[in-house]
Amino acid sequence: SGAGAGALTGCRLVRARKITLRLLDTYGDRDFLGLTGIEVLEGHTARPMRLDLSYLHASPRDLSALGHVGDPRTLDKVVDGSNITDEDHHMWLAPFTPGTDHLLTIDLGKVHEIVGLRVYNYNKNDEGA
Repeated sequence: SGAGAGALTGCRLVRARKITLRLLDTYGDRDFLGLTGIEVLEGHTARPMRLDLSYLHASPRDLSALGHVGDPRTLDKVVDGSNITDEDHHMWLAPFTPGTDHLLTIDLGKVHEIVGLRVYNYNKNDEGA
Protein backbone atom coordinates (compact mmCIF):
# COMPACT_ATOMS: atom_id res chain seq x y z
CA SER A 1 0.00 0.00 0.00
CA GLY A 2 1.11 3.57 -0.61
CA ALA A 3 2.22 6.21 1.86
CA GLY A 4 -0.55 7.28 4.17
CA ALA A 5 -2.85 4.53 2.85
CA GLY A 6 -3.57 3.01 6.24
CA ALA A 7 -2.94 3.32 9.93
CA LEU A 8 0.52 2.49 11.22
CA THR A 9 0.83 0.08 14.11
CA GLY A 10 3.73 -0.14 16.53
CA CYS A 11 5.14 3.26 15.55
CA ARG A 12 6.10 5.76 18.20
CA LEU A 13 4.72 9.26 17.79
CA VAL A 14 6.83 12.23 18.81
CA ARG A 15 5.16 15.47 19.82
CA ALA A 16 7.01 18.40 18.30
CA ARG A 17 6.58 21.97 17.16
CA LYS A 18 10.05 22.43 15.64
CA ILE A 19 12.22 19.99 13.75
CA THR A 20 15.84 20.90 13.06
CA LEU A 21 18.00 18.92 10.69
CA ARG A 22 21.75 19.38 11.02
CA LEU A 23 23.21 18.57 7.60
CA LEU A 24 26.64 17.12 8.28
CA ASP A 25 28.10 16.27 4.90
CA THR A 26 27.55 16.36 1.17
CA TYR A 27 27.24 13.66 -1.42
CA GLY A 28 28.79 14.21 -4.85
CA ASP A 29 29.86 17.85 -4.57
CA ARG A 30 31.96 18.89 -1.60
CA ASP A 31 31.08 22.60 -1.95
CA PHE A 32 27.28 22.36 -2.00
CA LEU A 33 24.45 20.52 -0.29
CA GLY A 34 20.93 20.19 -1.51
CA LEU A 35 17.57 18.51 -1.20
CA THR A 36 14.72 17.88 -3.58
CA GLY A 37 12.08 17.62 -0.89
CA ILE A 38 11.10 16.91 2.67
CA GLU A 39 7.84 15.62 4.10
CA VAL A 40 6.75 15.62 7.75
CA LEU A 41 4.54 12.59 8.40
CA GLU A 42 1.80 13.22 10.93
CA GLY A 43 -0.08 10.87 13.24
CA HIS A 44 -0.83 7.18 12.91
CA THR A 45 -1.86 7.61 9.27
CA ALA A 46 1.58 9.04 8.39
CA ARG A 47 0.03 11.58 6.08
CA PRO A 48 2.43 14.25 4.82
CA MET A 49 1.64 17.64 6.35
CA ARG A 50 0.99 20.55 4.01
CA LEU A 51 4.03 22.78 4.29
CA ASP A 52 5.12 25.95 2.55
CA LEU A 53 8.08 28.31 2.74
CA SER A 54 6.68 30.07 5.84
CA TYR A 55 7.44 26.89 7.87
CA LEU A 56 11.12 26.78 6.84
CA HIS A 57 14.36 28.40 7.92
CA ALA A 58 17.77 27.36 6.60
CA SER A 59 21.27 28.49 7.38
CA PRO A 60 22.73 29.08 4.89
CA ARG A 61 19.44 29.81 3.10
CA ASP A 62 20.50 29.06 -0.48
CA LEU A 63 23.00 30.23 -3.10
CA SER A 64 22.10 33.85 -2.37
CA ALA A 65 24.48 33.45 0.62
CA LEU A 66 27.25 33.51 -2.01
CA GLY A 67 25.77 36.50 -3.83
CA HIS A 68 24.03 34.50 -6.56
CA VAL A 69 20.85 36.23 -7.71
CA GLY A 70 18.11 34.55 -9.72
CA ASP A 71 19.17 30.92 -9.20
CA PRO A 72 15.99 28.78 -9.14
CA ARG A 73 17.31 26.36 -6.47
CA THR A 74 15.77 28.20 -3.52
CA LEU A 75 14.50 26.96 -0.15
CA ASP A 76 10.83 26.91 -1.17
CA LYS A 77 11.59 24.00 -3.51
CA VAL A 78 11.98 21.68 -0.50
CA VAL A 79 8.18 21.81 -0.04
CA ASP A 80 6.92 22.28 -3.62
CA GLY A 81 5.76 18.64 -3.86
CA SER A 82 8.05 17.66 -6.75
CA ASN A 83 10.22 15.28 -4.78
CA ILE A 84 11.26 12.77 -7.44
CA THR A 85 12.85 14.84 -10.18
CA ASP A 86 16.17 15.89 -11.64
CA GLU A 87 14.98 19.39 -12.64
CA ASP A 88 16.84 22.29 -11.02
CA HIS A 89 13.71 24.40 -10.59
CA HIS A 90 12.37 21.79 -8.11
CA MET A 91 15.50 21.53 -5.93
CA TRP A 92 17.22 23.48 -3.15
CA LEU A 93 20.96 24.10 -3.17
CA ALA A 94 23.10 25.83 -0.54
CA PRO A 95 26.83 26.33 -0.03
CA PHE A 96 28.62 23.84 2.19
CA THR A 97 31.61 24.74 4.36
CA PRO A 98 33.16 21.88 6.36
CA GLY A 99 33.24 22.52 10.10
CA THR A 100 30.31 24.95 10.16
CA ASP A 101 26.62 24.40 10.96
CA HIS A 102 24.21 23.76 8.11
CA LEU A 103 20.70 23.78 9.54
CA LEU A 104 17.21 23.30 8.15
CA THR A 105 14.45 24.07 10.65
CA ILE A 106 10.77 23.35 10.16
CA ASP A 107 8.54 25.33 12.54
CA LEU A 108 5.08 23.77 12.51
CA GLY A 109 3.57 26.67 14.49
CA LYS A 110 2.05 24.38 17.13
CA VAL A 111 2.71 20.92 18.54
CA HIS A 112 1.87 18.00 16.23
CA GLU A 113 2.21 14.24 16.61
CA ILE A 114 4.97 13.26 14.18
CA VAL A 115 5.65 9.68 13.12
CA GLY A 116 8.47 10.34 10.67
CA LEU A 117 10.17 12.35 7.96
CA ARG A 118 10.80 11.65 4.30
CA VAL A 119 13.89 13.37 2.94
CA TYR A 120 14.57 13.44 -0.79
CA ASN A 121 18.20 14.04 -1.70
CA TYR A 122 19.32 16.48 -4.40
CA ASN A 123 19.34 14.59 -7.68
CA LYS A 124 21.12 15.69 -10.85
CA ASN A 125 21.17 12.20 -12.36
CA ASP A 126 18.44 11.07 -14.78
CA GLU A 127 18.89 7.46 -13.61
CA GLY A 128 18.10 8.32 -9.98
CA ALA A 129 14.89 10.27 -10.59
